[in-house]
Amino acid sequence: MALDDDSQAQHDRALLDRAAAGDARAREELGERLEVVPRLLAAIHRRQRGRVSRQDLEDAGQEVLALVWKKHRLFQGVGSFEAWLYRFCLLTYRYHVRRSARGRAAPSEELSQHVTEQAEHDHDPGIDLERIEASLRALGPPSEEVVRLKHEDGLSFEEIAAKLGVPLSTAKTRYYDGIKWLRDYLVRHGGVR
Repeated sequence: MALDDDSQAQHDRALLDRAAAGDARAREELGERLEVVPRLLAAIHRRQRGRVSRQDLEDAGQEVLALVWKKHRLFQGVGSFEAWLYRFCLLTYRYHVRRSARGRAAPSEELSQHVTEQAEHDHDPGIDLERIEASLRALGPPSEEVVRLKHEDGLSFEEIAAKLGVPLSTAKTRYYDGIKWLRDYLVRHGGVR
């Protein structure tokens, strides 16, 4: 019997607690659920056009798994467990991009602190990440790419313009038009509370 979204989220919250407490069945179920991590990172890697090495990508996968065990209490049972995992994967991937740009390895404690701060800062129980992702896909090009570059990659408008080969004013217009469209779309479709 399938659970509704809220029941599934509460089940996942309890699953994490049981696994952390040493429940063997919960650990096995959680292990199966965590098999999605390499696929999530591969999808992020493709979307980011391969901005880290294959080794960094593999390291990021191991780091996400370790972070899930270490930071499982950050999952509040609001939204899906997979959306929460996606956020950890994205933050870890971004961290590797920044570290590789500086030519330094990522110490695990520094990574853990970075991901924790970002996850806590970004956590808003009124936001449904899956609905936002779907609305970004509905927005489509060219604004979707600009919004993603701004928010997922953390690029400045100048960097976005250079990456896309468009004038700075075009990058800004696409961004602000996209944000307005997304806000209206989410209000019309019940994505903003």
